[in-house]
Amino acid sequence: MQADTAAALSMTEESRRLAQRLDDESALGHAIRVAGLATFFQDDVPGGAMLLEEALACFRGVDDRSGVWITLLQLTGMIAILEEPVRAVDLGKECLDLSHTRAHLSRSWALWGLAISRWLTGDRQPAD
Repeated sequence: MQADTAAALSMTEESRRLAQRLDDESALGHAIRVAGLATFFQDDVPGGAMLLEEALACFRGVDDRSGVWITLLQLTGMIAILEEPVRAVDLGKECLDLSHTRAHLSRSWALWGLAISRWLTGDRQPAD
């Protein structure tokens, strides 16, 4: 994105069309996920979260665990910003659980996502 969200959104739309043409659900998930991040960086948190939910469904549909993990990590923060504490913590826990089952997925990032979701929603004791 490099601070040019308009260009990012244009490229993600192109990526989305290509992924659909190739019938590649993982690639489609990543195009949607990046569009969600660009939308978030344009101060549209609900829109960004909605796109990440769509990306998450793509990744779950093809059992792309790395895609699920990165989307959960990013979605956890967005849902916390939207002040949905229970859901944010549940997403953070799922991200952490997935880290335990896949060694190459970063446990430290998942812990950060879970802690930040708790902190943003006012549940500061467990975030210590």
